[in-house]
Amino acid sequence: MARTLRVQLHQRKKWGNKEYLLDLLGKTAVRFTYQTVTDGSARGGSPKGRIRLAEGTRNLQLVPASKQPKSFRPYSRTTKTYYDYGKKAWRSFRSVEVVSILNYLDPKTGKVLNYAAPLDGN
Repeated sequence: MARTLRVQLHQRKKWGNKEYLLDLLGKTAVRFTYQTVTDGSARGGSPKGRIRLAEGTRNLQLVPASKQPKSFRPYSRTTKTYYDYGKKAWRSFRSVEVVSILNYLDPKTGKVLNYAAPLDGN
């Protein structure tokens, strides 16, 4: 059986998923998962503890003009906002609940890269 070497990008910088996700969201579009920590099921949202798939960004250049924020939230170490392409609205997650990063749009080439794919030249 042949072994395939898979290098995760965050290991190159010695970051965890949380830190690498926040860095990627600031630059490009990312598909990631996180665990919900509040119960929104009464309002038609996700129940507490559900793993939520999200596609979004924090890069304002990638957010539609009609959805640009009119003001900014105060900085929070735990709660991070992002523009969700699926919901077409701003959402937030608690950074400690990040589960995984699936893939992202490479800002240099425009290609969708799997998170575990190694970067050339690094």
